[in-house]
Amino acid sequence: MSLLAAQDLNRARERIQQHDWAKHIFSTVRARADARRAQPADVPALAGGWVHDFVCPTHWNALTFDPNSPHAHRCPCGETHTGEKLDAAWRVLEHRRIAAASRDLALIFALTDEPDYGEAACRILTRYAEHYNGYAGADDARAWMLKGRVFNQALTEAIWTVPIVHAYDLLRGALAPQADARIVAGLLRPIVATLTRALDNEFAHNPKSNYNAWLIAALGLLGYALDDRALVERAVDGPAGFRAHLAAAILPDGFEYEGTPYYHNFVALGYTLLAEAARANGRDLYAERGPGGQSIEAMWRAFTSLAFADGTIPALNDGAYYRVGPFAAEICEVYEIALARTGAPEFAWLLAQTYRGAPRDAWSALLFAAQDIATAPRPPRPSVCLDSVGIAVLRDETHAQEICVPFGPHAGSHSHLDRLGVQVYPWSTDPGTPLYGVEARNTWYQQTAAHNAVVVDGQSQAPCAGQLLNWIVAPESTTLWLAADAAYPGVRLSRLLTLNDGVLKDSLLLESEAEHTYDWLLHVDGECRFDTAVLGPAKSVLGDGPYAFLAPQFQQDSVSRFQFTAHYAGQSLHVTLTADVRFDLILARSPAHVATPGLPRQTILARARTRRAHFVMTSELIR
Repeated sequence: MSLLAAQDLNRARERIQQHDWAKHIFSTVRARADARRAQPADVPALAGGWVHDFVCPTHWNALTFDPNSPHAHRCPCGETHTGEKLDAAWRVLEHRRIAAASRDLALIFALTDEPDYGEAACRILTRYAEHYNGYAGADDARAWMLKGRVFNQALTEAIWTVPIVHAYDLLRGALAPQADARIVAGLLRPIVATLTRALDNEFAHNPKSNYNAWLIAALGLLGYALDDRALVERAVDGPAGFRAHLAAAILPDGFEYEGTPYYHNFVALGYTLLAEAARANGRDLYAERGPGGQSIEAMWRAFTSLAFADGTIPALNDGAYYRVGPFAAEICEVYEIALARTGAPEFAWLLAQTYRGAPRDAWSALLFAAQDIATAPRPPRPSVCLDSVGIAVLRDETHAQEICVPFGPHAGSHSHLDRLGVQVYPWSTDPGTPLYGVEARNTWYQQTAAHNAVVVDGQSQAPCAGQLLNWIVAPESTTLWLAADAAYPGVRLSRLLTLNDGVLKDSLLLESEAEHTYDWLLHVDGECRFDTAVLGPAKSVLGDGPYAFLAPQFQQDSVSRFQFTAHYAGQSLHVTLTADVRFDLILARSPAHVATPGLPRQTILARARTRRAHFVMTSELIR
């Protein structure tokens, strides 16, 4: 059995001969493989820790990974940090870099038959076979972690395993019998034991967990590479296999149950890699359907349907949205294959936008890319409501503004407390999530005050779901009406949004029997300009908890209307906020968007103490 179909390798060779764009992909991946060949062949002797520890404690930035600096780690701001926790996190990235390099080397070998590449890949696998049983990643893992061996976490081990087993599969026919036996006995079979134990534990604890997708994928690939039909059967059809996970974790609208675009694509990538291995062996997992019609292709299309006008995916709930995170690379890995299998123009467009002028250098592009995407047009993109997971995106033909609203169930530790919060592309989007080693991920970024939402009595929402009351898509407008009465006990909360010819009207109504303090919040990307002549200095801090992250600057008491101009990416928008009650207007600074960590955001807060408040915001592009 093989992981990658011979016809895919043959077609890749033909494209490289026939098309300049394919030659460019080949030369880019080959240059990366050559750089690895020029480095020492050794692998780290110690296990990796937790990648989310690789963060600057002062600025919350992901540290800059330098493969030549295992003990000194620089923040983009210039500070250098040291310590074993950071070294262990660095080793996660180094182990994964070397594993990816083994696949690059083996893929160039398979396409060219140049032995130096195969030998370099073989050395990596052999060295890991020599070290594997000596790794002790579980020894210093945190108590909540699913234990690995090369890493603290078995999840990371599964991710690392995939390029390792791809490399083995590409080299297998050229390996000397002794080297083959050493790699199988010292590396691949022990990995099977580690991941099998982890999958049994995780599936029993949480059958929907995104971890399971990668444990299943890695074990399935190992089964195919080792010609182990029982392991393949377990990974695909077993009670903790692909079909069971597809039914448990993917909703009828095609989205992963957590409602998190990052983890949705993360699961889709694991599924896609397993499906390619199955396809090479005569089984079509792309044709599999869950009880609600769930499928891998439905996952691809649901994800793409959320993309904003520039191809960026709304940052909803937790995920690797931070600068230099893996999100863009993983999107490219998935959609190179998705495009090859479907030819769907929306996938070509999404790929072109995700690469954004960077080299088209995914390993999956070299093997699967079927067309040039440089001039892929933007396809028609209607408004979309994924009602099972609870995400809506409002669009119109102007593309001046696009509105994304989460309203689905709270789905666990990766969920944010932001039901009915509103993202307005491009000028007021979600701040994203920093590395999980940053305490503010929990104390700020997951909290209601970090989103364009409403806070009652200074407290974040209860974990809850919103209710979809109405969804109307007409030729020139889209209307979304939602409620979230469980967000705050005793408070009825509803939000009505209409996008019509580029103009957004956002109407938020709060009602209760008792008097409450209602805080309406809006966070602005770019620059927010307003008339400072009518504003005085802010009087005091806003509160504790998440409000400790807000630094008030200006204030005006007892107003019913406020106007400002938002400037972002060369565009200007006129924004007006009104209410049917008097409110105190407070302008503050809040923590930065994770994509621009050095730039604090401007926040507008309208505070009213009352039983009923109706806030209305309109925003319109200044043409």
